[in-house]
Amino acid sequence: MSPPRVSVIVPTFRRPKLLRETLTTVQQQTLQDFECLVVEDGADPETARVMLEVCAGDARFVHLVLPHSGKPGRTRNAGLYRARGALCAFLDDDDLWLAPKLERQLAVLNAEPSLGLVCTRIEAFGARSGLWPHGVTPAELSFAKLVTGNFVATSSVVARRELLVDLGGFDETLERAQDYDLWLRFARRFKIRFVDEVLCRYRTHSGNISDDRVRSLACVERILRRLYAEQALGASPFYRRLASIQRERASVEGGLKKRAYFRLAALGATIRSRIAGLPGLS
Repeated sequence: MSPPRVSVIVPTFRRPKLLRETLTTVQQQTLQDFECLVVEDGADPETARVMLEVCAGDARFVHLVLPHSGKPGRTRNAGLYRARGALCAFLDDDDLWLAPKLERQLAVLNAEPSLGLVCTRIEAFGARSGLWPHGVTPAELSFAKLVTGNFVATSSVVARRELLVDLGGFDETLERAQDYDLWLRFARRFKIRFVDEVLCRYRTHSGNISDDRVRSLACVERILRRLYAEQALGASPFYRRLASIQRERASVEGGLKKRAYFRLAALGATIRSRIAGLPGLS
């Protein structure tokens, strides 16, 4: 059997109702030459039932069950290394695709063979709504641009599988921001194209958002410190970005002492970024 044009990787953990909606939008793609690897982080009977009901008789859908780890990077990597397509697309189990998504992005990749990854603007819905990224976004997302913030929504990505494998896939040691880490590493070596079209809908949830944001920011700081240690990132952009992270942590952390600490840390990082930017000191 010849490999599909694209492998769709859907990591999931106990969201059977949302997964049903997600998989339906894969089935409705105008490009039908795909395989869909649903990678489950721990067995759940309800998820297995959804797979049987939604994907019965469709050999393009494959259900992989891993021992539960709670590590999204491990779940995505399992799909990445099992995939047969030359291209990989990622779709979280609570997000939705518009019907022409795969067809539009494959057309971009086919027209420009030097591209390694194509992503798009997304529409948030649920607890919060709106378009993301906000404002004007450059068509080519360079490493320098991504250092200033993440502009790549994982559920919007279609990338060349061999390049993702060459980079070692997602960092399984990171609790959060594994996707941002991979896009930064990707941008250091390969071209990323941003298509200013909404082809994906991103579901936002209510709940303990601030606690999750704290952990995400801590992981982003760890990623940037690693890049700085590897000399992939200069002192001025590193401290400038670090200052913005510390300011945000000061706004979302609980407790007056922690907030005061991160406000002071942000001030210190701002001063260091300005010193590093002086002639002869960068």
